[in-house]
Amino acid sequence: MVTTFSTYCKRKFEVEPVEVISFDGNSSVYPDLSEYNMEVPLSYITGYIGVPLEADEVTNLLKRMQLNAERAGSGTSYISVSVPPTRSDILHPCYVMEVMIEGIVFHGCIFEVLNRKEDKSTAVIIGNPGSSDFEVVHTSLMPGMLKTVGHNKDHPKPIKIHS
Repeated sequence: MVTTFSTYCKRKFEVEPVEVISFDGNSSVYPDLSEYNMEVPLSYITGYIGVPLEADEVTNLLKRMQLNAERAGSGTSYISVSVPPTRSDILHPCYVMEVMIEGIVFHGCIFEVLNRKEDKSTAVIIGNPGSSDFEVVHTSLMPGMLKTVGHNKDHPKPIKIHS
């Protein structure tokens, strides 16, 4: 909340710290604007979205959604995600997975996932969108179908899509 409201301040993105002393004498400095790391199993992400992606593909998609992500350790079974203080909506690995679905559906990454080439006949770029979520309009039903699958991820697998 602080990072969002700081954009409206006279000195943008400047926040002064406040020391809070608890009843037991412990003190803390707020706001805490540090990043925190989260390790998300690759199988968790790909299992819910139903698309077999490699670790490099997942990290690239997350980076497009302004999340710093990389393979965790030497294996490819976990993705390490650095969550900045501006992304207070990411509290659990399920939110990382949802950010990826948004990236796939809304920002044109769907073309890479479906191994299709993006050209001007496949998507329409909006010159002055109301928000960044709607800067691309697809002329295919596939993104909408994937969004529907994302909302029905609790149903038994496999979920079949026919185009």
